[in-house]
Amino acid sequence: MSSCLVVQVGQCGNALGAAIFDAIANDRAAQMQRDEHVSRVDDGQSSTTFARKATAEEGLDADAFFSLVSTPSAARGRRRVEPVARAVLVDTEPKALDDAMRIGRGRWSYDPSKCVAAEGGAGNSWGRGFHHMAGGEATDDGAEGGLLAPALDAVRHQVERCDSGVHAIALLQSAAGGTGAGLGARAAQALRDEFPRTCLTSFSVWPASQGEVSVQAYNACLSLTHVADAADAVVLVQNDALSNLCRSCYQLSRPSLSDLNQVAARALAPALLPASLLERTSSQASPLAYAASYRPPRPMAWLDEAATHPWYKLLQVRSHPHLSGASASFERFSFDASSRALMRMHANSAFGDVALRWGDKTVEGSPKAVHLHLCLRGYGSDDPRAHASAWSALAASTERRTSASSGWPISSVAYGGADRAPPGAHVCARTSSSSSPSSSSPSSSSSPSSSSSPSAASGDTGVAVLVSNSSDVVEPLRREAERARRLLCARAFVHRYESDGVDIDSLRCAVDGVDALVDRYDAL
Repeated sequence: MSSCLVVQVGQCGNALGAAIFDAIANDRAAQMQRDEHVSRVDDGQSSTTFARKATAEEGLDADAFFSLVSTPSAARGRRRVEPVARAVLVDTEPKALDDAMRIGRGRWSYDPSKCVAAEGGAGNSWGRGFHHMAGGEATDDGAEGGLLAPALDAVRHQVERCDSGVHAIALLQSAAGGTGAGLGARAAQALRDEFPRTCLTSFSVWPASQGEVSVQAYNACLSLTHVADAADAVVLVQNDALSNLCRSCYQLSRPSLSDLNQVAARALAPALLPASLLERTSSQASPLAYAASYRPPRPMAWLDEAATHPWYKLLQVRSHPHLSGASASFERFSFDASSRALMRMHANSAFGDVALRWGDKTVEGSPKAVHLHLCLRGYGSDDPRAHASAWSALAASTERRTSASSGWPISSVAYGGADRAPPGAHVCARTSSSSSPSSSSPSSSSSPSSSSSPSAASGDTGVAVLVSNSSDVVEPLRREAERARRLLCARAFVHRYESDGVDIDSLRCAVDGVDALVDRYDAL
């Protein structure tokens, strides 16, 4: 099974990464318990049962994110296997790394040699994180704060240790701060140069509308424009959406940062774990028909489908169900119900289904999508009928916006290769060269895609995940771009950025770049 390497940058990226690894470790423990149960109920020859066969041939889904290290056990003469996260931790504050490393509590751990830290912090300045803390021409004393080189060394070492190869690199960062946004953007560029044929995805935590960082608009615009040029995809993790989920679904009136990270991990872990893409059939009677696939599972399987166009790289992840501990025991999971709830949530640009649970309240002007990908995890998830039912629900809920020829509300944009790439756009090696950019007729790239895995995340019975590349990213982007433009008109904080190597023209270019992204998605 191919592996995924996680690079955590900044306080937010490290806290989120620790929560995600904790959720994936829970999935690993639950999957091992299920395999052991299957071996016990076998006909007595447990050594050749599914449990050993699955581990030997395919391995646990979570092992794509962990290296298994044998360590001495408390029992005499025995050794235990401890999962060690395939991750590199980078921050300008050692305390943040110490906090992240305590999350495992003995069930899993980070490799201390893959932690890169420095003293001082970036002071919420994107320029200081991008130039000074990374190390380079803007560093005054040469040695201080040069985090990029040792971080890349740690990444190379992790890649070399993966026998099956690294399929994807996940970069976890904040868009509002200095280290995550600035150093994270520099890391994205360096990772792209170092690993040009490896899928690079940034999970960028987008600032809240009532954020406390006065320069968050500058940082967000600078970070997004730089990361979008380097990465194959940028998954926006909205703080506002996480806060709303905590309040509406988990009854947390004043969610803490830990609560937000746990809710984010609950949504992102199922999307990160390996899954198998389902083959789309050519049935004329049902253009949304799927057949089970026997291709090996890969981490972030949706990457091959959801972000193939260099102009449209912004993704969002929704998951269902979201149940608190008190209500989980009273709910019965259904792939069909969860899939339909996800489609209603997307049609309403919502991330929770509480307000939509008692009927379809789809509003006029549902977001138009470049691509939608549905991932079902749990027993029975490979049944093609569950996927076809979900896509039928989406087509029915947005019927007034659907052309008769396409059958689903997805724009027919396609991309034809490096010769047609926009200036400065990175072209992923997996992009097809058989078609050209078009919006006149539906194409294969505009069809929805599906994947499945028998393993659910965080020990749940089942979970459904929708990865969308659609116009509902416009509102949070436009909000921060407008704030940044107002700050520029007043020349607010410009002197601070100039002292860190970012002049006013660079700030204007960053805001214009976000405006260009907004215009592209608005034009769908």
